[in-house]
Formats: sequence, structure tokens, C-alpha cells
Amino acid sequence: MVRGLEKRKACDLCHVKKIRCDAKKPTCSHCVVYGAQCAYTPHIKRRRKEVKLEVQNSVSAANIHDVPINPAGSAQPVLGDRPSAPGSSDTRETSNLPPLLDLVPIINDYFSNFNIIFPLFDRDAFMQKLEEASASSRLEDPATITAVKIILALADQHRVSAHPPIPSFDPAAFISDAQPTINNLVTGRDGDDLLALQSMLGLLIHYQGTIHHSTQSTVSSRALTLASAIKLVHRLGLHQSRTNALLDDATSLQRTRVFWIAYILDREISMRTHDPPLQQEGDHDTRIPISAPGFGLVHFTTASGLSVDFDIFHARIDLAHIQGAIYKRLYSVRASCQLPAERQSNVVGIHGMLRDWLATVPTELHPNNLASVVGPHSAVRQLVAMYFTYSACFQATHQVGSHDAEWVTRLVKYSQCIISLDTETGTGSSINRHLSTADDLLLEPSLSWAAIVSVARDCARLFRMVQTDDLAMISMTTCTLFAAVFTLIANMLTVSEHGMDSEDDEKLIAEALATFGQLTAIESPYSATSRKMHAACVELSCRARVARARFVLGQPGLNTMNRPTYVAWLEEQARRSAGYSALALVEGFTSAEEKPLATRMWRAGADGNS
Repeated sequence: MVRGLEKRKACDLCHVKKIRCDAKKPTCSHCVVYGAQCAYTPHIKRRRKEVKLEVQNSVSAANIHDVPINPAGSAQPVLGDRPSAPGSSDTRETSNLPPLLDLVPIINDYFSNFNIIFPLFDRDAFMQKLEEASASSRLEDPATITAVKIILALADQHRVSAHPPIPSFDPAAFISDAQPTINNLVTGRDGDDLLALQSMLGLLIHYQGTIHHSTQSTVSSRALTLASAIKLVHRLGLHQSRTNALLDDATSLQRTRVFWIAYILDREISMRTHDPPLQQEGDHDTRIPISAPGFGLVHFTTASGLSVDFDIFHARIDLAHIQGAIYKRLYSVRASCQLPAERQSNVVGIHGMLRDWLATVPTELHPNNLASVVGPHSAVRQLVAMYFTYSACFQATHQVGSHDAEWVTRLVKYSQCIISLDTETGTGSSINRHLSTADDLLLEPSLSWAAIVSVARDCARLFRMVQTDDLAMISMTTCTLFAAVFTLIANMLTVSEHGMDSEDDEKLIAEALATFGQLTAIESPYSATSRKMHAACVELSCRARVARARFVLGQPGLNTMNRPTYVAWLEEQARRSAGYSALALVEGFTSAEEKPLATRMWRAGADGNS
């Protein structure tokens, strides 16, 4: 037995997941993250079969003595409350859930709303399991219990229809309970359970809508969950069309949809973290499922009464393909070695891919028309989320994110020049003699700054459609909105270079800053960082208003009676901004990882200018 252990070395969890075990004592690193017991079992495959048989025998023995009684005389379906057999170490999900009959309306709403856009579960197959549980007054399958909890959490998070309060309905507890159970399902069922994979992907979707999803612990947990999910995708053969050949149409279609949801999440997380996608583009041949009402295809009506059918799921798959291309061409190790001309060519190529993708969306559903579109609330909501992803792709392609150290440093230096100009002479075209040109400011010059600004404006306007109490949508869109506002501020700062002035930009910026201000009041591990970013953004927006005012002063049509007011305001703003540390402004925008780089870049520039 000892010899068998020495040969394998990896613990049970790492062996099943096929990941490298660091063999730390008493618990390896992966078992700490997954909350699993770190055990070394010789001949694990044979032992798993023995354990499975023991559990089945225990269940049979327990059911003989376990007869649920309802005071009214009839059995009420209950989830996961069967006591363990005497002497057994049953680690299955046993936390209390409300009665099944109380939950069915919420589950039905989930399938009628969110699951239509992202068909993670097959409704018929899942409801069949619930019907069987209702008939037997007992739902004992831990995989189904976990899936129910994931569905309830997603239903609550993604604005499913309101229902009367249900005692013990706690979505946060559902997610907390589901996490270790999912790990046990993957390790205890030989990793061949599609329902366990669906629950893992549902957990990842829930992470994205969590208000503090960017904390280090959540990012690490999300990365490990994604890695396990993709490994399970491969183990189940979802990435190979031939594995579906002998299956019935319904099962084959469900497996195909699950694969593409995993693909979407993989690309989304890759683009956000700049980590490589786990599912390689050349290592799958799964076809995109055919559009069908109730599975991605949604009916909309425009303000003019025109009917439009659009498959959001298909569009999201196509956008995920572009997200993968962004990493490969611009952020991979190979991309970091590109010559400037080659990189510029790749930027142009991805810019064209994004343009072509938008052309596949009906004009009636474009961002500037979306506010007047009538359709299912969940579908319109997911369209808004999709366009925020599209905006994030634009920002990643052109490196105009609010955390990009080089971009932030250039912008702050530009703003320093703005506030140091003489109020009377630093107007209009005279600014060009004091400042670097707009092409010097932008990281990707000569490639339609107007298009970047237009996408940023659409993004800021779309945020008006996000309800103030919809924390999931706010969480999914805030980072992209912040970068969009940063772009609008940059556009105002450089207005003298391009003349693309818009009074609406100031209003859009003010609305977004008000939202950021509310979010900074929410206590979290990143509250202090959020407040610094908000303060830095407010300061930079003030400098942008100064730049715009100088531009207006230089215009021939300005009323001479208003000029003294403009001049006095400019002088006051310039004095106030001069007291704000430029280095603090740079560091306020950059992430913890990029802050040292931003500081070095700023000080290097300052030394060069001294």
C-alpha cells in the first residue's frame, strides 16, 4: 500500500483533477482553495467504486427507516434533509432549503428569463428531476440539489420576477453551500457529471455579478473553478462533435450549449485578466447550435412597431471569438515581442472584426436605439451587458483602460500642461504650442479616435438603462463604464486638438461620477482603492472642464460679456488643481500591480523634464 502511494504522490483531489500537487502538509494548496480533505488513497479508481457502493448501501438502509411526515397528512417535497446513516461520514449537501413547492415558481421564472439568453440547463430534463422528487417527496441527489441552489442564486441575482418572501431563502448561503459540494461532485463522481459542470459554470456566472468580484480571493477562486470546468469539458468530450453522434438530439443539443457557455466565460475571463484562454481555438469542432425561440432567439419590437428577432446567444459566441483574438494578437507573450508596425496591423484587424460584428446586429438594436426597444426585460438587460462587453473589447484593443499605466501617465501629464497655461493666452490654437498633439497622447494614433469616443459615449448612455438597485449589472459594467468615462475625460482634455466638443459629455461624466461615489460607500476590501480612484477621476474631470473652457474662450462666437466669468472660473480651477499631486493622481488610477510601473514612468518623465 505504501509503495502505491509513493508512486502516485498527488493527493486524491489533484489526481482526479489532473493538476500538479505541491504535497504540502497537512493540506496541499489546491485542497485549501477547494475546501476539500487532503487525502492520499492508494489505487484510487478501485477505491472510488467501493465508496460509491458503500454510499448506495447506506442510502438504501437509511430509506427503510426514513419516512417524512407532514402534519397535514401528505408529504411535502424537501431538498437535502435526509439524515446520514449511523456511523457514516456523509459530506453531501444537507443545508436546509425551503420546500420544493415554494421554489418551483422561482425556478420556472429562471428558465423563462435568464436561461433563454444563456441556456445553461435543459428545462425539460431538469424539471423532470424535480417532478420525480415531488412524486417521491424527497430530492436526494446532491448534484440536483446543488444545481437548484445555483439556479435560485442566479434567479435572484439576475432580476427574475418578484415573488412573495420565502422563509430561509438566502441566495448567498446557497452559493456558499454549493462551492464545496461542486468540488465533491467532480472528485466523487469520476468527473463525468454534466450537471456538476453546469453548476460550476453557473457559479462562474454568479461571480461576475458579485459586487466585489475583483477581490484577490474571488479572482483566484474563479480562475481555479474555470480551470476545473474546462478540464471537465474535455473529460466529457464536449469539445468534440463525434462524442454527440450516438446521443439523442436533446442531450446532444444540451451538451453543445454547455460547451459554448464555457467558451464564452473562458474568453471573458481571459480578456479581463490578460491570462491565456484555456480552451484552445484549434482544439474543438463543436458547431454553434441552431437558433430557436426560447434558446437565445428573442423577439423585440421597436418604437415604430417593427418586429425584430435576434439571437443574443449567437452574438455573444461571436464576440467571445473576438475576445480570444484580442489576447492572442495583443496580450500574449508572442504579441509582446511584436514590432510596432505589426502590432498596429493587428489593432486595425481587430478593429475591423469589432466593426463587422456590430454590423451583424440589427440597426434597430444598436446602442443608440436600445432605449426605445420593447422586449423581455431579461433580454434587454442582457443586450446592455453584451454592449458593455463590446465596449470593453474596444478599450482592450486600443489600450484606453483606466488602469493602463502608460495611458494614465500620458493623460495626467497632458492635464498638468492644461492647468499651467496662462488663462488669457492659453486658449484655442495657442495650446498646440504648449502641449503634445493628440496623436502623441493616444497610444494608437491615426486610428479613428472618433470611433473610440463614440463607443465610450454609447457606453455611458447605456448605463442610464441600468437600475440603481441592480447590483449584478452594476458589478458587471462598472469597470467598463469607468474606462469609458476616462476616455470622455481624455476627449475633453484634448478638445483643442480635434474639435470634437460635446456638451453632453460633461453630463455623462457627472452622472457616472455620481454612481462611482455611491459605490465607494459600499464597504469592501477595495473600498480605500475605490475612493482614491473616484477622487482622482473627479480631479481629472475638473481639469477636462478647464481644457474645454479654454477651447470655448478661443472660439470667435463667444459673448464678450461672458468672458470675464470664464476667465475667473479658469483661474480659480487652475489654482486649486495646482495643489493636487500629479503623482498621486497617476497612482490613484493604476491597479496595485501596475502602481510601481506607473510611479517609475511618472518620475522618469519628471526627471526628463526638469
